[in-house]
Amino acid sequence: MEIIFKELKELAASLEEREIKQFINEIIKCKGSIIGIGAGRMGYALQAFVMRLSHLGYNSYMIVLSKLHVKVGIHSHRRTKCAF
Repeated sequence: MEIIFKELKELAASLEEREIKQFINEIIKCKGSIIGIGAGRMGYALQAFVMRLSHLGYNSYMIVLSKLHVKVGIHSHRRTKCAF
């Protein structure tokens, strides 16, 4: 548990309020789908977040990666926005 709390504390210290607000605003403005992609512990946390977005009425989906997956990203529309 100490390791997890240490990691969370380090993560919280690395976040900037401006970035958090921008991320939240991008989600609020989203008219399309929100897709979460993750693996391991972070994948489980992201899956819970994506599920909450679904409960709030957003079209949200989760892709869980394993060692067998190959990650390929394609961006084909200049108006598509990504929040990372």
